[in-house]
Amino acid sequence: MARSTQEWLRLNRSQEQLWSKQQLAELELIGEEPLEPEQQRFVNASRRALRRRQLNKLTLIVSLPLALLIAYGGMTFQNQRELDRRVDHMLDVANENADSIAQLLERHDSKQRKAFSQFEELELDAGEVLWNEVGALRVELRAKGRALTGDLELALALAPHREDARDRFADALLDRAILAETTRELDERRELLQ
Repeated sequence: MARSTQEWLRLNRSQEQLWSKQQLAELELIGEEPLEPEQQRFVNASRRALRRRQLNKLTLIVSLPLALLIAYGGMTFQNQRELDRRVDHMLDVANENADSIAQLLERHDSKQRKAFSQFEELELDAGEVLWNEVGALRVELRAKGRALTGDLELALALAPHREDARDRFADALLDRAILAETTRELDERRELLQ
């Protein structure tokens, strides 16, 4: 003890010279011998250093999983935000496409009414031209409707928890079913309603 204390004092109370846990435990086994003041300071400094090391070790043990948990939570949050942004963009594009489909449907209905009017007035050639245009618009409507529901289905697959994506997808399927009903495409209507 005396030699260790002298070495510690000689080296300006260097932390490296303090005793380890095992040495302090051995000191406890020997018992309480009266220690000189410098020896007591040496033992106290050794105990403080030991507690600091134990506290640092405990802090590391606790902080490492906590840091990993925070990093995981941050990444999950960031990924969810990115996914939400992506789905929001997909829904915005789908809304634009739905508006385009609505305008196309108005043109379809208008031309269909004109074609029926031409047929009723027995202007068959003009009615036939309009009816061919109605057929081309139907083909375009079906293609755009399929593309829209496909895009919305993808948005819903990416974010099944998003009620707005689910509602928009259901609306698009219903719109396609109504169009199929109107245009007498009963097989497609049946498939869409299933």
